[in-house]
Amino acid sequence: MDWKAGVEFDLAPTSMAYATVQTGFIDGGFNIDASTSSASTFKPETLLAYTAGIKNRLFDGALQLNAEAFYYDYKTSSLCF
Repeated sequence: MDWKAGVEFDLAPTSMAYATVQTGFIDGGFNIDASTSSASTFKPETLLAYTAGIKNRLFDGALQLNAEAFYYDYKTSSLCF
């Protein structure tokens, strides 16, 4: 099961800051190459993602400026098929 949590804060009527943390998981498996009749395996993968940003509307909505930063803690499991 994956999860996601986030917060946002209105800095001004036209500016918002936000942050999120979420997880992700992809199960391992295998690929079969039909042209060579060979198979390759891949390991399970997990992700812990952090994101923070700001969104702004300026000049009565004529200009929108957004910025976002993120960090992904991506890992491949030691399990193998």
